[in-house]
Amino acid sequence: MKLAPKISLAFMLCTVGMASAQKQLSSCSFLNSTFTLPETMVVSEASEEKFTASNALVHISVFAVEEENHCIVEMHQNLLTWARENELTHLTSPESITNLNGYKGAYMEGFFEDYPVLLMQLEDPDFKNQNLYVWLSYHPENEDEALALANSFSPDIAF
Repeated sequence: MKLAPKISLAFMLCTVGMASAQKQLSSCSFLNSTFTLPETMVVSEASEEKFTASNALVHISVFAVEEENHCIVEMHQNLLTWARENELTHLTSPESITNLNGYKGAYMEGFFEDYPVLLMQLEDPDFKNQNLYVWLSYHPENEDEALALANSFSPDIAF
């Protein structure tokens, strides 16, 4: 699965803010999407095709892919293919995302080298040919932090 075509509309911006529970968070924008990272995460790549950040316990890569509007069955198949190409083990069945803060898409879980991995394909509600593929791996003790990050994805609304 090719995960890095050129998309000229992408941009990357991170700003730091305070969140509840005294935890420092960074709000990031990538390809018309906003998500929240723990401040301890270091951004290692921010290009038009890929965003990557990690700390000792959580790693996230977001790939921008320009492709035609997919039905949910195709999204499930895309994630299965991606998981198998990366040799994930203990795969769950792909599940549909009907509304993640405005996104539709699919997700599935597996393991890579004893670490849990969450894979998501998210379709931009305004630009149907723009998809995000999200790889989120984490230390098992940091599942809550990883799920908060996954659930923070929100499309920027086009006016």
